[in-house]
Amino acid sequence: MCLNPTSAYDEDDLEWACGNSKVLHLGETISNGNYTVEAYNFPRSDRNETQFVGIRLYKDGVLVSDQTLVEGEDYIYISEIRITALEFSASPSDWTDLPEERWAKIKMEPIGVPRFDVEFETDKDDYSAYSAPIEVDLVIQNTGDAEAHNVDIHIDPGGLEVIGGKTHHHRHNLEKGRRVDGDTDTPALDPITLRLDVPSVIEDTVFNITVKIECYDIRGVKYSYCLLYTSPSPRDLSTSRMPS
Repeated sequence: MCLNPTSAYDEDDLEWACGNSKVLHLGETISNGNYTVEAYNFPRSDRNETQFVGIRLYKDGVLVSDQTLVEGEDYIYISEIRITALEFSASPSDWTDLPEERWAKIKMEPIGVPRFDVEFETDKDDYSAYSAPIEVDLVIQNTGDAEAHNVDIHIDPGGLEVIGGKTHHHRHNLEKGRRVDGDTDTPALDPITLRLDVPSVIEDTVFNITVKIECYDIRGVKYSYCLLYTSPSPRDLSTSRMPS
C-alpha cells in the first residue's frame, strides 16, 4: 500500500460513498464491491431485551470479521467499509417468532475516495502559425466522495512553449465538490490559466495537453489521475488508485 507517512486520522473523520441497503433474513447476504455481509444469528427471547443481529463479513469470499449489531449501530472494518443495522423486524417484546422469519435491514457503505474532473477551455479550436498565443483555462474539480490531501497538479503542454502561467500547482487539501483556485491572491475562484506560444509550423499539427494529479485521502492512501486534452474536446485517459 502506498501511504503518506504523516497520515493520522480519527474514524469519525472518514467520509463514505453512497452505499446500498437490503433486508436480510437468516442466512441471506448483501454485497458491496468485494465485501459481503451475511446475517447469521438472531436472538430468541421472551424477555424485553435489546434486539441484535449477528453478522459475518467476508472479503473476496474469505471471512474477516464476526460482529453483533443493535439497531442504529455501525461497524467499520479497516477503514474500508461501514456496515450499519438500520432497522429490525419487530420490537424486542414481540421478537419471539422463528429466527427465519425475523429480519434486519443492513446498509453497506464503501470508503469515499477523491476523484477529479478537468474542463479545458480555449477561445478557438484551430490556430495558425505566428498567431496570438493560445490561452487555455483549466477548471479542476474534486468530484469524488472524499477530501483530497496534498494535491499536486502537473500540466504537460505537449511540446508547446509556456509563456504565461504555471504548470505545477499544489494545494494542501481540496474538499469534495470544490474546485482548484488558480489565483489564490484574488477573492474570486479562478481557473488555472496558461498562455502557450503558437509554433511556426507549416503542416497541421495536433498538440496534446496532459494533466496529472496526485493526492492522498485522509488515510494516507495515494491516488493518481491522468487526463488528456486533445483539441477540440477533452478525454479522460485514466483514473487509477495506487495499488494496495
